[in-house]
Amino acid sequence: MKILSLCTSPDLPEIHTLLGLKRQGAEMFVVADPAWLETAGARALADSSITALPIKCSSRFDLKAVKKIRNLIKSEGIRLVHSFSARSLSNAIIASFGMNILHVAYRGTTGHINKFDPASWLTYLNPKISKIVAVSDAVKAYLSDLGISQDKIVTIHKGHDLAWYGAPYDSSIWKSLLPGIGPQPFIIVMVANIRPVKGLAQLISAFSMACAELSKNLHLVVIGKDSNNSAKSILKDHQKIADRVHMLGYRSDATRLIGAASLVVLPSLEREGLPKSLIEAMAQSIPCVATSVGGVPELIIHNQTGILVEPRSVESLAKGIVKAATEKEFVHTLSHNAYNHIRQKFSIKDTVRKTFELYQELLND
Repeated sequence: MKILSLCTSPDLPEIHTLLGLKRQGAEMFVVADPAWLETAGARALADSSITALPIKCSSRFDLKAVKKIRNLIKSEGIRLVHSFSARSLSNAIIASFGMNILHVAYRGTTGHINKFDPASWLTYLNPKISKIVAVSDAVKAYLSDLGISQDKIVTIHKGHDLAWYGAPYDSSIWKSLLPGIGPQPFIIVMVANIRPVKGLAQLISAFSMACAELSKNLHLVVIGKDSNNSAKSILKDHQKIADRVHMLGYRSDATRLIGAASLVVLPSLEREGLPKSLIEAMAQSIPCVATSVGGVPELIIHNQTGILVEPRSVESLAKGIVKAATEKEFVHTLSHNAYNHIRQKFSIKDTVRKTFELYQELLND
């Protein structure tokens, strides 16, 4: 079984899926951006004798990448290509023109596929695709609503291993990162690259309401790129709490910072597949408040593994934050349940097993 994975910049679950597939007996070839090949993740693949090749797909049709992928498919006798991004997928499909190649596509979010968009027919609507792996049932339902046959879609959650989260920062980290925050701060963390769909404006409004209601020393920490300085313009209308909102930008240690939070909030308006920040929080027993969009309800069962709130509702979001900040025993139960939910339902071992079984099914058909 020879498998070519087009991953761009594999994240931790993808790296461990590749390693697990190798252990199952698959011969793995990985295409990734050249810069990623200098990372620890790439070294882990190399240590397991997984061939990783530097091919950058700069666009939906990158002729140089297409030629390299096509040559690789031919020289190694690849039968199945698994693409983890739309850009990789379109180039893989073009590269395999005239060949009998099985294509597996990964889809991690809802939205941005349109029957009237030619680019969509080069990717997820292309008839050459054998299977689409949806990261959540919500993504599967979205793809089905587009008219893609349910037989062509399979849900395989991105699995995790609780051992990955063994070294969170101590809560004292906030005093060094946020000088002058005062005693016993209640730290609310949001991790996302800031775009309107991520709901930062709604979160800051809700945070302002929670600050007005509670006497606690609340602080909001936002981790992720804010390329358009959105927070600055949003905070113009919330000067009273501006000194309690801290934009840290991109942080390579975001996962460890999540582990030191009092609460993790995801206020997205739509289009979430299976949010990484929620999984990382739940795996570290950090309580979560999130809007009920996309695949979020597959992670957060309301009042059991977290608190679900209405999307776009500032009042609902504020109530969720207040509840998480004041009901200590309830939140302790949520955190315990959340940890077990990830352990039992979102295991990397299950991801590897289901992915390997999918490959076997396709190759033996």
